[in-house]
Amino acid sequence: MLRFVWAVSLVLICSLFLGCDDDPLATAQTGMIEIDQAPDFLSEAGWSLEGPQEATGTGDLALTAAPVGEYTLVWNDVEDYLTPASGVRTLAADDTLRFGGIYYLEVESGTIGIQVTPADLVGADWSLTGPVDYSGGGEATLTSVPAGEFTLTWSDIDGYVTPAPETRTLIAEGVLTFEGIYQIAEGVILTMSDNPDPISPNGIINYMIHWELDGALGADGATVKLTVPDYTQVEFCGDATQVGDEVTWELGDLNPGDQGDLSLQLRVDTPVPNGVVITNSAVFSDAAQEIIRIAESETIVVSDHLVLVSVRAPEDVQIGTAFEYIIDWAVLGDEPAPNVIISDDIPAGLAFISATGGGVQTPGTNIVTWSLGDLEPDAGGMIFLTVFAGDDSGSPYTNTVHISDDDGKTDSDFATTLVY
Repeated sequence: MLRFVWAVSLVLICSLFLGCDDDPLATAQTGMIEIDQAPDFLSEAGWSLEGPQEATGTGDLALTAAPVGEYTLVWNDVEDYLTPASGVRTLAADDTLRFGGIYYLEVESGTIGIQVTPADLVGADWSLTGPVDYSGGGEATLTSVPAGEFTLTWSDIDGYVTPAPETRTLIAEGVLTFEGIYQIAEGVILTMSDNPDPISPNGIINYMIHWELDGALGADGATVKLTVPDYTQVEFCGDATQVGDEVTWELGDLNPGDQGDLSLQLRVDTPVPNGVVITNSAVFSDAAQEIIRIAESETIVVSDHLVLVSVRAPEDVQIGTAFEYIIDWAVLGDEPAPNVIISDDIPAGLAFISATGGGVQTPGTNIVTWSLGDLEPDAGGMIFLTVFAGDDSGSPYTNTVHISDDDGKTDSDFATTLVY
């Protein structure tokens, strides 16, 4: 009895004066936090952990007995590398929380847009894999994305047909758009694929259009139609009919389960500016317009050009006489050359007399300029520059001619003439 009284007294004294917990046997709830940095050799990288327990460091780390709660991990910036996204996660008792960060070397980049149809569809999550992986839901615009090949995969949604995975190539400074079209499962499936992508001017895009009645109802008087996109011409359309820019396949009366494939070839025009996106849309409908499905495909045009110049002149001329420089120029490739300019800074000791092809001398200088404007591929010509040889007998004169355009394309050539 005396031991019991002393025990009760001890508990009361502890509670009143020593601030003991209501349950002296209670223990703190903890878990483990693992931090995984890659690549391991990147010693400049580091991180900062914020939450019930804070820490900073570099490389991999395992924190045992970390208090439960919400933690935020922020990765440090490293020059020439893409910084991993910060993470916010909650550690539960006796659980393990893992933060992983991969530093990717920065490369030439572009923009990727992701669109969903219907736009208000809930649950349209996606996963984008490539040089860098992304994930999200609904419409998104991703900037500073490393150039390269990407594959977009869509999540499944009950009652809808999941869009097929799509693989496409993002070029440097380009814009790539993925569109996921979710179609009601009980109805019509319509898909369109293109090959190759990207395409060069004068190349042929091969389209495969697949249609399928995936429901309980048929379709009377069904057709598939499309309008020929800009920058293309029909090369082959099989058993379809073409009227102007409209191509139509007459499918007739269809029963549930019917399906088929339609092929189409379009030839890309030339020239076409680099980076043009050719958008092609196919529409499935029945005679009553009660069933309408749309499939779309986008193809990027990749083109390039060169500007070239050469100059000829006599090997030697007499002092006090006039002679000509013959300048040949050309534009090669499969896209226009914008604002082409030829310039010639005539060597000192030679005097400008005249120039054909619209050449103009800048007052007070020996610089002659020809502004040729925007030129199509395979453009070219010859211009003449007449100069007077002064009184500097025995001197060789080297004359250099330059050509350039607003796309940064340049070329130059020179000719040397001895005055005697």
